[in-house]
Amino acid sequence: PDLSSIARHGPVPMLSSHTPRAARLMRCAQKFSRPCSRRIEYLNLCHPPSGALSTRNIVQAGSQSSASRRCLVSVRDHLQPNSPSVCEDVFPRNIEQIESETDELLCTESTPIGTLFGAKLRSAVLLIEEWTHSIDSLKSTYGASQSERLLRRIVHDYSAGNEAAKPSLYMMDMVVTAWQTSSAAESPKHLLGIINMMETSLDPNFVPYRMVLGAMTRCGNRQSALVAEDILERMLHLVDLGKLDESPSTPTVNAVITCWVGTGCLRDLYRAERLLKRAHALYKEGRCDTKPNSVTYNLLVTAFARFGKNGCIRKAELLLREMENLYLAGEEGVKPDLGTYNTILSALAKIRGPDSATRAESLLRRMKSHDKYGRIDVLPSTLSHNSVLATIIHSGSEHAGQKAEDVLKKMQTSGTVKPDAVTYNSVITAIAKSRERGSATKAERIFNEMLKLYECGNVDLRPDNVTFNAVMSAFARSREAGSAEKAASILTKMQSFHEAGHDDVKPDTISVTMILTALGTSVKRGDKNAAKHAESILRRMEERYNSGIYDIKPDAISFTAVINCIAQTGDADAPERAEQTLRRMQVMHKGGNEDVKPDTATFNAVLLAWARSGSSISTKRAESLFREMQMLYETGLADCKPNTISYSTMMNVWAKSKEAGAAAEAERILKRMHELYENGDKDAKPNTICFSTVLIAACNTNGDERARRDALDIAKRTFSNLKQSKYGKPNSVTYWAMIKAYSRLSSSVESGTSLEKLFNECCREGYLSQRNLEFFFRSSPGYFKKRFQCSDYRIPTEWCRRVRKKDRPSIMRL
Repeated sequence: PDLSSIARHGPVPMLSSHTPRAARLMRCAQKFSRPCSRRIEYLNLCHPPSGALSTRNIVQAGSQSSASRRCLVSVRDHLQPNSPSVCEDVFPRNIEQIESETDELLCTESTPIGTLFGAKLRSAVLLIEEWTHSIDSLKSTYGASQSERLLRRIVHDYSAGNEAAKPSLYMMDMVVTAWQTSSAAESPKHLLGIINMMETSLDPNFVPYRMVLGAMTRCGNRQSALVAEDILERMLHLVDLGKLDESPSTPTVNAVITCWVGTGCLRDLYRAERLLKRAHALYKEGRCDTKPNSVTYNLLVTAFARFGKNGCIRKAELLLREMENLYLAGEEGVKPDLGTYNTILSALAKIRGPDSATRAESLLRRMKSHDKYGRIDVLPSTLSHNSVLATIIHSGSEHAGQKAEDVLKKMQTSGTVKPDAVTYNSVITAIAKSRERGSATKAERIFNEMLKLYECGNVDLRPDNVTFNAVMSAFARSREAGSAEKAASILTKMQSFHEAGHDDVKPDTISVTMILTALGTSVKRGDKNAAKHAESILRRMEERYNSGIYDIKPDAISFTAVINCIAQTGDADAPERAEQTLRRMQVMHKGGNEDVKPDTATFNAVLLAWARSGSSISTKRAESLFREMQMLYETGLADCKPNTISYSTMMNVWAKSKEAGAAAEAERILKRMHELYENGDKDAKPNTICFSTVLIAACNTNGDERARRDALDIAKRTFSNLKQSKYGKPNSVTYWAMIKAYSRLSSSVESGTSLEKLFNECCREGYLSQRNLEFFFRSSPGYFKKRFQCSDYRIPTEWCRRVRKKDRPSIMRL
């Protein structure tokens, strides 16, 4: 504002002799401090003696900005050349001085009721201002309390008939600001107290309802929302009585809704929604102009969407649909904008729900339809498409890669929206996670396309670490031959890209871990040399770290990847190599490297190595390692807590050992898991794999007839418990283990009868796999020849409906 904003209130005695230079200085001061003109305006309205503009008044009229004070003092010195220097007055004054003057004004003996005018009134207002400014330094509510006491004294004087002490909006603004700045939990209560006081002393049209509502929106607690709604109710009541000229409006309702959505409580969001409906009702009844607009709806849509629950996001979607319907019906004020749609799309991308991708794709199609037919101009942006791609990535669909690629193609051909680096990274990640045949090659093709476009000048498609790591991840997940070599070639490209001047793009720990994971996949395909290659890479990482080079720092994930590689080989020395790698981790961790702290996954990988070895000492060493895990967890290392995988791997160690009593030990571990889970340990929850492992341990039992009978009893008991348990149901592996148990451990008579029942049950449940069928036939050929007369019998689809397609039998050849 300039001097004209002050002059409109009448003559300005204190600036009556101003010159153009004084006016320029005043405008400069106002530029530095927004409240400056309002403070000078107040001093003018208090009518100080003409030509007697004190240093303190000049400084107080400005802000606490030194630049503002210098400008205002220059005005004073220009108008009053012989006045004392500003340095003779202390500003800011200390708290004791302010407190002393405050006590004097509040004392009815030194300042009787009705005598607060002139210099005393000006002093009271300046004290309110000083207390407000002191809040940041006091770090308490004391300054706000003192400001409120002074305002109450001014109102008391006015109520006693002192017309000069009529409270101004400026005074009330300072007190409201004081409580708002204090950030105290009791601020809403005090502000409501100020409203109550003023309602009893002033005309309702002078009560600062909207000012207090504005302060409530910044408090962010439930008390402020309750106060805000109470103020709205008071305003409506006064309008009905004809005492309030200006009725509540849409911004008033929006302020109350802002308070409710700011509490962070779900029930308060629904209360805000009820207020939206009431605002519609008030407008239709003609009581006030509270017609909800886009701001009203966007407040609720954003609040529900960001709450992060599936039901809340559905509510946001319903509110958006309501906005669309109202706008299409002619309500121009509730037009949804691009931000409204993107808020919901971003929320869907974060919750990772089972149907999030479907809902996001549907919303994107709706946006395009609205824009295409001119209903609502909400052309989807790059952010909109990237949010949809994020939902596709987390959908878990086997066709996620194809869907993501379709989105990219539509963006490329639309001509209205450009893919960026995030778009390409998302598509590559979706393809990598889909695990479709040829997905790694497809991811590499998308990457090469991105790189080519960047080299042609499209700076928005500059590959980053995420890009290179995503492609390497695709090869790490791939089961195709040569995947590890392809991942290594991408790592080489990444290094070349870095050396070409892209300093922020360079191989890191994640990059190397992708290579190690790819080598692990190669081991599963039978390439045992890949494990030794992984070990050599890890050794080089350790050497670099020990020599002080930390760019590719080994961590727990890289160590665990290598241990998994070793475990998958099944070599005789694999368990020892895996355990040695674990011990190196522990030494590095004790040496201060927190990133290599072994966790449950690391121990589980070593246990797997012992389980796959078939060594005569495997049970003893695995038990020792498992006890070490338990001890570490009990001493406070929560990261080493045994979980379901740990327990099932231990059962697998016993199942493959073929030692006497192995089935009993496996059953003991299963019972222990059940006890732990029932006592609240959710990480020890048994599953179908655990029950099946006990069955395998039983059917692998060797020994005399008694040992075989005991093992068969364990198998029967375990199978029965699984069918009645809450942990899962038998699957094709379970039925296979039970077939094997009956054929190996029972007499021929019992075996034939039991296998017939088991076959019928297996077919009824839909778990008849090719392997199960072959075992059934070998165990009881007479039954099958008797039941199925023809030599080629086509298996009904219903019998194998829950078996993977590649494992299903098609024809039974007798």
